[in-house]
Amino acid sequence: MARGLVVAVVVALLAAYVLVQLGRAVPRPQLIGFLPSHMKLAGEVGRLPWPAQGEAVVEVQGVGTLGSAGGDRPLPLASVTKMMTALIVLRDHPIAPGTEGPTITVSAQDVATYQLDLATDQSVAQVAVGERLTEFQALQGLLLPSANNFADMLAVWDAGSVSAFVAQMNDEAKALGLTETHYVEPSGFDPANVGTPSDQVRLAEAALENPTFAAVVSEPRATLPVAGTVENVDDDLGQDGIIGVKTGSESAAGGCFVFAARQEVDGSPATLVGAILGEQGPTPLTSALDDAERLTASAFSSLRVVTLFSRGRVVAHVEVPWARPVPIVTARALTVLVLPGTEVAYRPRYRSVHLDTRRRSDMGTLSVSVGQRRFSVPLVAAGSVPGPTLSWRLTDV
Repeated sequence: MARGLVVAVVVALLAAYVLVQLGRAVPRPQLIGFLPSHMKLAGEVGRLPWPAQGEAVVEVQGVGTLGSAGGDRPLPLASVTKMMTALIVLRDHPIAPGTEGPTITVSAQDVATYQLDLATDQSVAQVAVGERLTEFQALQGLLLPSANNFADMLAVWDAGSVSAFVAQMNDEAKALGLTETHYVEPSGFDPANVGTPSDQVRLAEAALENPTFAAVVSEPRATLPVAGTVENVDDDLGQDGIIGVKTGSESAAGGCFVFAARQEVDGSPATLVGAILGEQGPTPLTSALDDAERLTASAFSSLRVVTLFSRGRVVAHVEVPWARPVPIVTARALTVLVLPGTEVAYRPRYRSVHLDTRRRSDMGTLSVSVGQRRFSVPLVAAGSVPGPTLSWRLTDV
């Protein structure tokens, strides 16, 4: 009798234990990340062949700067000014790609301006009273042979007067954040038109977003009704992927060149924008053009394509005490164009983990900052998160 009672008690206690173990709450899955917050890519950018005089800066769009030389103080801009002139005209009178835009009729005042500019040895393109130019042709005259008289003609056509147009130029400079750039007239002949190389890079990037501007500065030559064939002063066009943008040369300014180039680096497209102001010497503009070619070739050779991580890279684990950890992985690879020594920052954003999480479940995103660029990579579970096993429930105390 006593023995049966003992057995009954033991059975009852065992049943109670099993009920307690099966009924008690189990630990929530824990997500443990182990990515570093920051890392620096190996290597460093080699010294570029900077101009011996003046100031220069080069950057790769979206990738970062390759450095600068000579400082970044405001210098006379010469005909680099005409980038802003063209940008204002296209802002106020947009032209759809492949079209010519409205017609501009050359006035007697336009011809008088041409004759005065010619007499003072300025860069000009011939016009005649009653000549009809499309807006696109007027921009070709402005940007290719760098005709100062076309700058004044377009300013009056756009704003009614040169002074009103110049006010717009300075307002736009402020809007674009060109804090060290100031204009007094639209052609660049006056050395009081000043700016820094970094400002001019920013301006060129904004102007190249306009397809009409980009189309004009990429032309080696054009034909105008009275002036005939006009050549692009940019002799670098087509060299080392150079697609423009604007030259300038004047006694106070020296040689100036704001340039852009496109090439592929290991299959990845790259766009470089640079500016040289204040080149000196016997032929300052030629020096600026030659230096731009050397800088472009050297800059592209500095770029690398790097796979920061492949698809399936483990960035975290989901841990439960009754099973092996379940990896959280990247759903795709991330390959980027970079400069050596670039800082990379990782910021994962994980979703909550539950016991019903299944393989390939969305587990959040990994934000990756590479220089100035931001990327977002999906994260998924590489396996299912299992519920507790019976043996674990009964044995874990």
